[in-house]
This record gives sequence, structure tokens and C-alpha cells, in this order.
Amino acid sequence: IVDPAHSDTQARMFLKIPVNFGRDMHDVVIETRDGEEWVRYGSALFRPQAGVPALPIGDSVVSIGDEGLAEWRKIPAPGSITITGVQAWKLYDADLKLLAAGVGDGNASTPSAGAYLLLYGAPNATITLKLMDG
Repeated sequence: IVDPAHSDTQARMFLKIPVNFGRDMHDVVIETRDGEEWVRYGSALFRPQAGVPALPIGDSVVSIGDEGLAEWRKIPAPGSITITGVQAWKLYDADLKLLAAGVGDGNASTPSAGAYLLLYGAPNATITLKLMDG
């Protein structure tokens, strides 16, 4: 059972005895990051999909923050992407179905607008991207 009664930003889990499958219990915590409400559940951190920055056409740089969290980018148009300086990456379609993935530098293409790119890197790493239209 999740009980949000004592806080606007945290819901605590507790067991109701007798219980079955009582593992993987975590508190739900709402964290405000850059004006958005992100949800932390255990070690997972979820951001609002609407707040994912769009990747511009042409050259751009993505910085991995001090925490080393993976960075998401929304791809506004069909095209091809060159990815350098990354530990790993994943490309998803608009419905978050995996289209391609790689370890290290790579290239990918997306057939439609609204795809998402997930970038993994070490804390404070700089990743260079080039999105070429259509």
C-alpha cells in the first residue's frame, strides 16, 4: 500500500500483513528539477515526457550532469544522427519502441518525427550530435 497522507512530495510504502510478494517496496518521491516534477521510485528517476528537449537540426552538444544521469532528446524530424563521445545510446520511436542501440560512437536514422534518443555517459561528459534532416 502506498500512503501519501503525510507529504505532498513523498508517498511511503508499507506492508499489510498477511502479505504475498512483499519485495521491491520503495517510497515514491516527487523531486522538482528545473521547474518540472520528476518521480523517483527506488533507484529509478522518471522525468515528464513533455519536458524532453528537442534536438535541433545540425550540430549540437549534450552535457551529462554531475550525477551522471542519462540524457533524453526528442527528434523533431526524420533524419540521420551522428553520435560521438558517448558511452552508449538508444533510439526509440514516438511510442518508445526500440529502433536502434549502440555502445560508443555511432550513426542512426529515424523514419519519422517524434523519435527519442537516450544518451549515456560519464558524469560531466560532453556528447556531440549531428542531426541531418530527412
